[in-house]
Amino acid sequence: MPGKASATRSRYVLRETRALASLGCADLLATVYLVATNRAHEANPLAVSALNAFGPVGLVVFKVMLLAIPLTIAELYRPYKPQLVTTGLRVVLVVYVIMLALAYGPVLRTI
Repeated sequence: MPGKASATRSRYVLRETRALASLGCADLLATVYLVATNRAHEANPLAVSALNAFGPVGLVVFKVMLLAIPLTIAELYRPYKPQLVTTGLRVVLVVYVIMLALAYGPVLRTI
């Protein structure tokens, strides 16, 4: 039953998507904590605008949407181009880890 296996396989969420979502949530929690304790500041000017306009809730909503929308689009597009989506998510994951290391490195050294 090849049709059943491919249908079942396409229903789960990719490991890369779960990894990016988990990393994004950890980044969000760390950002909220560090900003709230004045140990760091938000580097994204759009996120700063959301924070200034709506407080911590605005920052959380902004960051969740910034992560959830592209991941949802990737998962919806995956049945059409599975290799492209998987490779793209892996590239984004590596870039995200590098960016986090660069962003949090100086903060972690001071704590």
